[in-house]
Amino acid sequence: MSATGQRLSEGQIRERLDLVSRWRASGLSMTAWAQGQGLDAEALMGAVAYEGRWRAKLAGQAVNSKTKVSKAQGFARVKKAAEEVAVLKDAFSGETVRMECAGVVMYWPLSRGVELARWLQTLKAAVA
Repeated sequence: MSATGQRLSEGQIRERLDLVSRWRASGLSMTAWAQGQGLDAEALMGAVAYEGRWRAKLAGQAVNSKTKVSKAQGFARVKKAAEEVAVLKDAFSGETVRMECAGVVMYWPLSRGVELARWLQTLKAAVA
């Protein structure tokens, strides 16, 4: 499972997908399973990253190499609470906006509406 930058044959793709399936069935972490098999964990991670694209290719679906197959959504950089203690104390003294996404609930103070707008713009840009 080496990454050489060349296109893989259908047989090589099937071998890598078989490894991914065996790893998933094991219930172990990628690192633990790869070490137990004598494989490089990073190569297994790469195979997992390409899994969707490879399965689509084998199913005869058109795959655009520029298309992002999987992308984590709903995550944003945040500052540690310890750095924002002063803001947090006065921020929750007024009304808040409740936001829920993927089971995570946030309350954003209306008094910080400008910061909310900026943060939502960064999320919008990150997802686009």
